[in-house]
Amino acid sequence: MHTENWMKNIADETLLSMINIPGTHDSAARFVTAPTPQIFCCQDMSVKKQLLSGARFLDIRLVLSRKKFKAVHYIMRCRKNKELSGGTLLFDDILRDTAEFLKENPTETVIVSVKMDFGVNVRDFYQSFVHRYIEPQKELWYTENKIPSLGAVRGKIVLMRRCMLGTNDLSSVDNGLDFSYWEDQKGTDNPLPLPCWFGNEENEKAIIQDRYALTKEEKWRSAVTTMLGDYRPHKNIMALNFLSTRGNPRENADYINKKFSEYPLPDKPLGIIIFDFLTEALAEKVINTNTEAKK
Repeated sequence: MHTENWMKNIADETLLSMINIPGTHDSAARFVTAPTPQIFCCQDMSVKKQLLSGARFLDIRLVLSRKKFKAVHYIMRCRKNKELSGGTLLFDDILRDTAEFLKENPTETVIVSVKMDFGVNVRDFYQSFVHRYIEPQKELWYTENKIPSLGAVRGKIVLMRRCMLGTNDLSSVDNGLDFSYWEDQKGTDNPLPLPCWFGNEENEKAIIQDRYALTKEEKWRSAVTTMLGDYRPHKNIMALNFLSTRGNPRENADYINKKFSEYPLPDKPLGIIIFDFLTEALAEKVINTNTEAKK
């Protein structure tokens, strides 16, 4: 399989919600400046390599600091490489790699979830993001608050906005899929997913399973498999299923990714499945379930 351009086999009219998409959690957290980096590192591959391996959903956490959008995992800064001298990973770097990938593979699209992970500049964050990254290259972005067909977004970044607009000058109609009311799922009393309404005329919504406070055993048994078995996307519903959970990301992923590798996936819409330490084999398993969407 050519994981760098697997979407070419899917019909243009297929809605993004009806495609099974592998993605990565804390996609920029490969190298992290932290006293215990193993607690904050969530990926083995660079963003570009993740895309080449089949990922089409990126979970990007940012902080706006000194007029720069810096990639973070919570309050820890992500770095470009292992060396401290390598410098902070910026959204500029992530955008460049993503744009290059799409130029080389114009049949593909990439959903980029942008979250303000911390900071006090709520009013400035998204406005500054738009001025710096979207307005100069509008042709690269899909910014409607409506689930698109694949044909409408080939070669483009689909913006998923996990932050408030910060001003009345901007409209939720044309500033990305509106996930700004994503409800935190930190509790351990309920493993079920939660809805997130986009607030558009189509009454579209997402069903999100991100029960990150569960143990790895409970996460797999009660949250991930429940989402895979009982919750389905359709034309007006996007489904996001996070396999990540709190604790040691490597240890948790070793357990949950192995369980996922052994789990028989049905050939039907499952939505976006989001991994720590994605591998090409895991991505292929998700991609191969897209039999209904292929041309």
